[in-house]
Amino acid sequence: MYDLMHTDKVAVTGRDFSASAIEDLMVAQRVSQVMASSSTKSIITKTGGKFDVKNAIAPPGPAGIVGTQAIVDHLNISATTKAPEAAWELAKFMTSTEFGVRLGGGTGGTASGTTGAQISVFNDPRILANPLHPIFIDLVKMATAPRFPANLREEEHAAACTRR
Repeated sequence: MYDLMHTDKVAVTGRDFSASAIEDLMVAQRVSQVMASSSTKSIITKTGGKFDVKNAIAPPGPAGIVGTQAIVDHLNISATTKAPEAAWELAKFMTSTEFGVRLGGGTGGTASGTTGAQISVFNDPRILANPLHPIFIDLVKMATAPRFPANLREEEHAAACTRR
């Protein structure tokens, strides 16, 4: 990837676009291929039927493994909240199957199409109806735990990867 961005100059660096701009470039038909994640499953609603969108799994690397990584989000409730019951109800709602299905529905606009990996959501018939979703079923099972620098200099590492 480094060579494609910095040596061959046929791919843009992360510094050159935002996450939403990746989809925007494809929707505008300025690029024909995007290496993205499951969170871009709503792109089919944004193309307006101008062209077909398909998914493909990246080829395995030298070790014969397809690179995947589990990414997680956290819901936190402050111990000092003035409304602990309401906070708990909100946390329960945001981790429910129905919330996951609505979030992962990929209906365009700000709906990303990301379902997370909650099994009840991931295998829900409403999610499986999205033709871009099924390819991720086995990939999620293969996903490895995130790897962070042991010295906790993750932000510095990320910045180094996007410098020109």
